[in-house]
Amino acid sequence: HKLSSLMIKSISCLVAFLLAILVAQLNAAPLTWQKVFTHTGDFPTAVRLGALGYYEKNQLLIYYGGIGSAGISAETHICNLSGPRGGNVTCAWAQVTTTRDPGPRFFPYSGVCESEEIFVVAAGQDNMGVNLNDIWYFRFDTMDWYSINATGDVPDVRYAGGSGFVPGTCEFFLTMGFGGTYRNSDTFVIDLTNTTQNSVGEWRQVAPSFNSYDPSGPHSRCLNAGTFMSSTTFAIFGGCLNSFKVLSGGPCPSWDSWYFDLPSWSWHQLPTCLAPRSFVSMSNLPNNTDSAVLYGGRLDSKVISTVSATPPPDYEVDILDLTTPQKWFRRIAEPDPLNGIPTWRHSHNMITGYGLVFVYGGDNGSNIQELWTLSGDYRENTDIPCPHHFFT
Repeated sequence: HKLSSLMIKSISCLVAFLLAILVAQLNAAPLTWQKVFTHTGDFPTAVRLGALGYYEKNQLLIYYGGIGSAGISAETHICNLSGPRGGNVTCAWAQVTTTRDPGPRFFPYSGVCESEEIFVVAAGQDNMGVNLNDIWYFRFDTMDWYSINATGDVPDVRYAGGSGFVPGTCEFFLTMGFGGTYRNSDTFVIDLTNTTQNSVGEWRQVAPSFNSYDPSGPHSRCLNAGTFMSSTTFAIFGGCLNSFKVLSGGPCPSWDSWYFDLPSWSWHQLPTCLAPRSFVSMSNLPNNTDSAVLYGGRLDSKVISTVSATPPPDYEVDILDLTTPQKWFRRIAEPDPLNGIPTWRHSHNMITGYGLVFVYGGDNGSNIQELWTLSGDYRENTDIPCPHHFFT
């Protein structure tokens, strides 16, 4: 009798659990746009190609540098978020006055380390056209900037690659980028734990450069998208691979994608699906370590090697899912009930936090001073078939 009673209770618990999963799936909202039209305050003058981060402890966005109507910026702005996590939020912008800063720059490498309470900006190009390889951090407790005396395998000068902190650590990761006359495919890591006590860090090169005929890794590139998807994987998409010579380097823009496996320090190519793009951005999906969302980008190019493809519709967002099988999905994002969808753009920033994916700024022929969010389950959105692309 006791055994039967236990079996009945176990079955009841299992049924309740399965019903809860079913209800959650039925109630899952599709991936939906929301315009943060109530954002107020002292907006950044720059709206494209800056550095954007999210600091969970104080629930704020931070934006540094970039390009706007006033030129290349050295301003630091924070956006204090309020409202329901994962819902309709309000952003109050404020400019931060600091005693020092990294100087005017655009397309730097950046990321936030929560444990050290810092926002890092590295490399980029300054307002004199000089490519940089320095590294700075902004402390959220003192609200000021500090430089780091970096040693070791210091990366060459560069901008417009991929970067971020390895999740759960204070190891800053940097890869790809443009050095002025050449593109890079090498990869570096610097541990910034306790950096605030001595302002010294040591770079380590963890993956080499790949030549244009080596299929074992991604070709050198810049203007690509990149994001950490978990503590062991960093993904990149597209960018410009051309090395300024006919049939050299690769397409510009490109449509290939790769992920870097940190345990083995090695690159692995992913299936193709998306139209080729540069000046594109991506970020991991909230509460999902296996998926990331990619949005926007340019399909045209001013260099020799170009490709032809059907332009993505304005309503398209793209999902990289690294679960088995690894693949890309094209989806139709649901519009904001009041504001529709954002105009297609490039040179924007994307970052994940507060249960949302934030899309800030960009260029669609003119500077865009807007903040949008994406939230929801992409599996609930309408699918778009993969296109075909080819060289022209």
